[in-house]
Amino acid sequence: MRKTDERGLALLMTLWVLVLLAVVGASFAVSMRAGLASARNFREDTQAYYQAIAGYEDAVRFLLDDKDDTVDYTDTEERLIVANMGEPFEEERETGFGKVTVRIFDESARISLNSAPRDSFVTMLARSGVDDKGADEIADSIADWRDPDDEHRLNGAETDFYEPLGYEAKNGNFSSVEELLLLKGMDKDILYGNAERELTGIRDYFTICPAGGMNVNTVSQEMMDLLGVPYSSIQSIILQRASGPVLSIPDLARRVGINSTSSNCFRIVASAEPAGTTYARTVEAVVMRVTRGGHKDVNVLQWRDDVSR
Repeated sequence: MRKTDERGLALLMTLWVLVLLAVVGASFAVSMRAGLASARNFREDTQAYYQAIAGYEDAVRFLLDDKDDTVDYTDTEERLIVANMGEPFEEERETGFGKVTVRIFDESARISLNSAPRDSFVTMLARSGVDDKGADEIADSIADWRDPDDEHRLNGAETDFYEPLGYEAKNGNFSSVEELLLLKGMDKDILYGNAERELTGIRDYFTICPAGGMNVNTVSQEMMDLLGVPYSSIQSIILQRASGPVLSIPDLARRVGINSTSSNCFRIVASAEPAGTTYARTVEAVVMRVTRGGHKDVNVLQWRDDVSR
């Protein structure tokens, strides 16, 4: 009877060892699969990133190959053209890796965040749905953020307001439009819009590019209206655009800062999507065309490689 008990105990221990080995083996297999998937995802992410970078470089070359400094405009599909009767930038392309999409937006169609007068901010904030008190507070806060002193305006704020929040007033130019979120009175709904609060958002009205004259060929109809361009002048500009670039700017548009037919500042958004996936890696840059030593080049004013799709 004793030997039978010992045999039963040995069998039970053997079964437990086999179960334990099976669990360990399954865990190892799951870990290996997870490791392989992680390595594959990392490889695809890295490849997608550099495909997006390559798309960005294509856009930069397109901008630097511009042989016509007098005009930059968009076609009916909103693709950028940098020479009169030139070809538009190719925005989508298929590669052995997958799909690469690159878009170039004209930042010269926006108001300079670093040099616009206070009234411009009040107007844009009011038009986007911000009440008078909020618009005054944000406009004063923008001015205080940009100026070099520590004296705040009536409704603005300086370092003494921001220190409890963990940072100081910049007392300098904005490095990005998103930096507005640091200001007194500002929030994401005001910047990006929120239908529930009846706010349309102000992000697309402004740029960190230096003021150099807004481009009559790319400025939106909405922006022209916000700036106070008469309806008849807006319609005249839109009608001219339908057949090519505008070369003669109406006086009423010039008076509000729309005084150029070309641009020198652009935002490039490049995305790469591996074949067979819905995942994409996106980079974004704000660049300004400059001339160095007789050759065209770009200054990168802002760079983001963590852009969510």
